[in-house]
Amino acid sequence: MEVGYIILIAFIILVIGLIIYGKIMQDKIRREGLEAEGIVTVEENIITDSDGAMSVDYHYFVDYKTYDGQEIKRATIGNAKSSLKNGDRIKLMYLENKPKYVVFIEKL
Repeated sequence: MEVGYIILIAFIILVIGLIIYGKIMQDKIRREGLEAEGIVTVEENIITDSDGAMSVDYHYFVDYKTYDGQEIKRATIGNAKSSLKNGDRIKLMYLENKPKYVVFIEKL
């Protein structure tokens, strides 16, 4: 087997592992997490490939206060919906030991 195929297979396994880990974390947060409310920030990154074609990559963050009053800035929304806009108020859930990764529950 060529080295290129081995690298491709390793990359595919890594991507699948990251997807599975993300789903496991979201389920754990839904089961064991604490609720909070926060304000959404959406960042757009415009990407231009070598042919000049452009695409937009969106990143969703939220600022919120934890149950004990700690202010969390730019926490990643693990299951962000494309309907979220800058300034939206949302209900979210988080784990006390990982407050920078949250799960979106609903818009308020």
